[in-house]
Amino acid sequence: CMTRSYAFSRKDANHDTLAAVYVALGCSCEDTSAIGHGFPDAVVGCAGVTDLVEFKSQGGTIEESQVTFDARWRGSKVLIIRSRDEVIYHVQSLRHRARKLGGL
Repeated sequence: CMTRSYAFSRKDANHDTLAAVYVALGCSCEDTSAIGHGFPDAVVGCAGVTDLVEFKSQGGTIEESQVTFDARWRGSKVLIIRSRDEVIYHVQSLRHRARKLGGL
């Protein structure tokens, strides 16, 4: 049985703001922060491409459970997003990957 970690319900201060930027740019952004156990804060989808995202404030550190999750995850690496500019760059990257895969 897994125990609830301290980080289970804690969000970084910029979480909601950065999630809103994804949505404003036409992405899906589902909040998964309540899952805990190192699972990333959000699942972001754009143009048929999906990434796991961890929101961190400037200077925010990665928890041990997050490092463990990332090490055992067999999908694409979890992205650490700290700013609006990083969201914009990530969305551009998602759209570029979608074009390469034959999406939008």
